[in-house]
Amino acid sequence: MNTRNWLGIVLGAFVAVLVFAPGAGATTLTVNDTTDDIGAGGTCTLREAIDQANINLDGRGCVSVGPYAQNDTIVLTDPAGYTLTRAQTVTPEDNLEGDLDVNPLIAGTSVTITSTVPTTIDGGGVDRVLDVRPGGILNVTAGITIRGGRAEYGGGVRVSGAGDATLNLTGVTLTDNRATTAWGGGISSGGTTTLTNSTISGNVALNSGGGIGVTAGTTSLNSVTVSDNTADANGDELGDGGGVWTFGGTVNLANTIVAGNIDGSDPGSQAADCVDDGGAIASFGNNLIGTTTGCDYAANAGDRTDQAPLLGPLAANGGATLTHALLAGSPAIDGGSAACPATDQRGISRPQGVACDIGAFERQPDALPQPGAAKPKPKCKKRKGKAKRKGKGKKRAASAKRKKCKKKRKGKGKRKGKRKRARA
Repeated sequence: MNTRNWLGIVLGAFVAVLVFAPGAGATTLTVNDTTDDIGAGGTCTLREAIDQANINLDGRGCVSVGPYAQNDTIVLTDPAGYTLTRAQTVTPEDNLEGDLDVNPLIAGTSVTITSTVPTTIDGGGVDRVLDVRPGGILNVTAGITIRGGRAEYGGGVRVSGAGDATLNLTGVTLTDNRATTAWGGGISSGGTTTLTNSTISGNVALNSGGGIGVTAGTTSLNSVTVSDNTADANGDELGDGGGVWTFGGTVNLANTIVAGNIDGSDPGSQAADCVDDGGAIASFGNNLIGTTTGCDYAANAGDRTDQAPLLGPLAANGGATLTHALLAGSPAIDGGSAACPATDQRGISRPQGVACDIGAFERQPDALPQPGAAKPKPKCKKRKGKAKRKGKGKKRAASAKRKKCKKKRKGKGKRKGKRKRARA
């Protein structure tokens, strides 16, 4: 990914953060230690930075730059990632162990986690990764992957339904998270959750909502790809909605793909992509739903329903996070609305065709090499004879390709000469 695209993502993410931030002024806490320690040492771990942002005070080893306010920023700097290792042993959500708790002393305090490099926050299987507690606001921006979370529900992130908890994800991938007994393999939301230019893939729920489970509040998705998530992982018929499940809240979809998800239930009772068990799933147009079976989905303008999305596997397709590429012929190509973000999850400008593509990935024209595609090898043309050029002062710039071909022809000539001498 080039520097211009990366800066575009970061700047765009900060603009989004400013929109959501409730107050002016902020401190910045730069994480310089990848361990999961918490104390008063001289380094700054991610857990320590969140703790200082929660209480708006120094004291855990992190150096604050600027005054504490209601919109503090935590900056990650290590591409090796950050893995949780402090297993949960007590009940209180005090951020001392288990998941990382955004648990503000003052209601309405926001914490923004951003990064200067592509990186990962990994739950390490000890608990869910992030927990937004009542009154908390968490923004996670471009270049960060949330993975490895394990919890009863909300394997990747939990957004509390008790109080006005808020989660905003921009340019983020959630993968390999698991709800071990209930719903929401990737995300469980009972508050206000907004996802933009993000990918939810490869998450699992033993019950419902392999990708996202919503129990209350409003969850909004714009230019998001939700694919390859699994509900009812044990096949006991007690779960549905491999992609999205809502029990008591509302899910708003725009320019979003919910397709290619899995429901482990008996084939006769499957609802692979979405299901509303008392909540509501509302279309704001230009979505691609792989199957509406079991889902009370009212299509809106520009929607494509019950169609194969033609997605590539979750892979490094350029950018800072893994994405699902749109394959040639995908019905998502040029299917989005003008309300899509200015770039896709990787930082590629939108639109690349006559309109934006649906989902987190914007496919570039076929004439251009797709990210991750192998470059074709140059072919050498055969020469029937020697080409002589006359004239003084005329120089020809030899390209790398022509030099390579010349070397090949020279080698072939030597071998041919040897064969002639051998026959003589």
